[in-house]
Amino acid sequence: MKNIIRRRPAADPAYPDSRIMRCAFTGYRPQKMPFGYNELDPRCIDFKARLRETIQSLIWEGYSHFLSGGALGMDMYAAEIVLELRQQYPWIGLEMVIPYDSQADHWEEVYQTRYAILLEAADMVTCTGHEYTKGALFRRNRYLVDNADLLLAAYDGQPGGTQMTCDYAKKMGVRICKIPPVVEKPKKTVPAVAFDDDKEVEELLRGSVVLFKEVQQIRPVPGKTYSVDCPFCNAADSMDFSLSTLNNHLHARCSVCMAAVMQ
Repeated sequence: MKNIIRRRPAADPAYPDSRIMRCAFTGYRPQKMPFGYNELDPRCIDFKARLRETIQSLIWEGYSHFLSGGALGMDMYAAEIVLELRQQYPWIGLEMVIPYDSQADHWEEVYQTRYAILLEAADMVTCTGHEYTKGALFRRNRYLVDNADLLLAAYDGQPGGTQMTCDYAKKMGVRICKIPPVVEKPKKTVPAVAFDDDKEVEELLRGSVVLFKEVQQIRPVPGKTYSVDCPFCNAADSMDFSLSTLNNHLHARCSVCMAAVMQ
C-alpha cells in the first residue's frame, strides 16, 4: 500500500485564511474497554455518544483535520464519527494513519469491512510502514502526535500504548484531552430523613412502593405498620410496610394478592 492522498481538508470556510487545526485520536482496543467488543452494551453506546459530542465541540473550536490510527476500538469509533459528522461539516477531513499494510488481516470479517470503508472514505491515507516490526505501532503513534495540535485520548490510567502516546504528547507540548471509557452516573436517592409523624411517612410511601430500595431511606419507625396501594394488584391500602426491629429489613405484604417484598 502506497501513501494515498485524495484531497486535503480545507480550512473552515468562515475563516479561509486560518491555519488548519489538527486533532489525533488514541485509545484502548476493545479488550481493554469495560464493554469489550459489545457495541450494544449501554456503556459503549454512552461512550460513543460522549465521543461524538467531544469531536463536534472540537469542530466548533476550529479543528478540521482528524487523524486516526485505524485500530479496533477508539480509533475505529472516532474515525467513523468523523465521517458521519463530515456530512454536516463538509470542510473537515479524516486522515487514516496505517502502521503496516497487514494491520487488519487477522480481524473478523465485519471489522475488516468497516476498516476498508474507512480507508476508502478517508480524505488522506498515510502509511508509516509497510511490514510489521516491533516499532511499527510506535512510529505510527509518534506520527499522530507529531502532526497534531490536540490528542483526544480514551484513557483512564491503564498502562500500555495509549499511556505511552499520552506521555509522548505531553513531552512534545501537545494538548491532551482525555475521555474516560466509562462514566459512573450518580444514583438517585430519597433523602434519608427520619419522620415522627405516621401520616407523613405513609404519604411518602404511597406511590413510592415501586422504588423499594429507596423506601428504606425514608426510615419509618421500627415496628410500626404503614398501609399503601399494592403495585402488583392495585388494591388500595392493601400492602403493609413495616421495618423489622431485629434485622432492620423493610417488609411488605399485600393482604389481597399476597405479594411480598423484603429489602
